[in-house]
Amino acid sequence: MSGCNDDSSNDSHSGEPNPAPEGSNIEFLIHPYLQMPQPTSMTVRFEASADSAQVWVREQGSHSAWSVVEADLIDLTISETRSATLQGLKPKTVYEYYVVSDNGSEQSVSEMYFFKTYNEKGDKSPFNIIAIGDTQNGDTQNGDTLGVLEDVINSGIIQYACENDKEQCAENLTAITIAGDIVSDGYNFEHWRDQFFEQMKNITPYVPLITVPGNHDYSKDAHLTKYKHFFETPKNGDPSYDETWYTIDINNLRMFGMDSFPISHSHSNFQRDVLKQQIHWMSNERSATESDENIDYMFSMMHHPCLSEMWITGESLGSCEIVAETENYSKATGKISGHFFGHTHAYSRGQSMDTPHLWMNSSTSQATESQCIMHITYMIFRTTTP
Repeated sequence: MSGCNDDSSNDSHSGEPNPAPEGSNIEFLIHPYLQMPQPTSMTVRFEASADSAQVWVREQGSHSAWSVVEADLIDLTISETRSATLQGLKPKTVYEYYVVSDNGSEQSVSEMYFFKTYNEKGDKSPFNIIAIGDTQNGDTQNGDTLGVLEDVINSGIIQYACENDKEQCAENLTAITIAGDIVSDGYNFEHWRDQFFEQMKNITPYVPLITVPGNHDYSKDAHLTKYKHFFETPKNGDPSYDETWYTIDINNLRMFGMDSFPISHSHSNFQRDVLKQQIHWMSNERSATESDENIDYMFSMMHHPCLSEMWITGESLGSCEIVAETENYSKATGKISGHFFGHTHAYSRGQSMDTPHLWMNSSTSQATESQCIMHITYMIFRTTTP
């Protein structure tokens, strides 16, 4: 296993991490969360005040030596969030890990966490994805909804999808997708720390987050500085729009992460040139996906809906172009496609009339208690062998 930038950062230790002195367990500002899930690697991120920090990792239940990977600061001008990329892992394997921090005079150790690496590309084993969206806290007009997301996680997802055991989430769930509007104000750092990560802390150490931005994430932050600080996405999109368009493979599913904000008139200024470039990139990737024998499903995820019975004024013709490209995969191959979207603060699902294409709107994580039963405001998407 190697670290983010240099294989020399890897070190192996026998035995257990030294227990922290009483009362000196790590005080996370942002609890660990998982990024960039792959069959042979996983990225762990967290924020804690420390001179240095490492992630100790090994196969679950083994008594082998720990591999220790340095957790590097991402950008100290924004936060003390650190990132450690664990490489050389085995596919389809559960790993246990600790975070260990050092302040010079004192070492602190976290509780033990778990994650599971992805299966090899093309694996046809069924898997579960949790689809949510619009996790931001409500504004004063709609009412304060802080705490609803936490209830969705603890009373909904962990209770039902993880058998009321957060550690079981690593085995039962492959990813949590978030279809944008992750926070209310993308430029406000405290919204990220307190209103998003703090509410998600019981599940993020165990299940990777796969995200796309929404209009609120762009709020006062046209370059998505904070969003890109916290989230890492595959660098396989258009170089001109780094970290906003990408694809990621999960078994025999290819997921397209798209950015509907600049191609929407809703809370944005429609940019025809961006739409043309984004669809050109997606069309090329879709054609390559059609000929990839390891892929049986193609899904896209964006924030704005193409069509919505819940909020017609929130619809975006730019998103309809993304949906059409995704449908083209099904038309060419006969295989199932679909898309996740948010923006409406509602839940709905359907399918295209003449194409095996699913429409999944799961963006009720911000709803108030009077609007919905809080612990049923998420969707489980389960694949099966085609």
